[in-house]
Amino acid sequence: MRVTTLLAGSLLITSALLGACSSSGTGSPPATGAESTNTCAERSNRAIQSVQAVVEANRACTTDTDCTLVGVAGACFDACSAAVSVTGVDAVKAAIAEAESRECPAFAAAECKHIVPPCVPPSPPVCHAGKCQ
Repeated sequence: MRVTTLLAGSLLITSALLGACSSSGTGSPPATGAESTNTCAERSNRAIQSVQAVVEANRACTTDTDCTLVGVAGACFDACSAAVSVTGVDAVKAAIAEAESRECPAFAAAECKHIVPPCVPPSPPVCHAGKCQ
């Protein structure tokens, strides 16, 4: 009986802690119109997706020397690095700055936690089938 009571108490404490962790810094700010539907993950994902679209648009190449790596990260998002054309680096950096200014202030205001993914060290970029990889 005592073991069952201790186990039940532990489960309640664990559930309470998980609930607190999942709502602290990962949810959305207090409801204020359209902002009420923006979770931390949604803000971060929107930033990454907008930058990834620019990365995809700037991958064209003819030789390996046309390709380079660029970090894809900001204050509220991180997607490690991407292979892009040398001529597309400025466009990607501009997209990162734009995504950061658009999404990251609300991310910070909602006290969201920026989680940096584990990034595998990238291989040197190569041109394969007309795209930097």
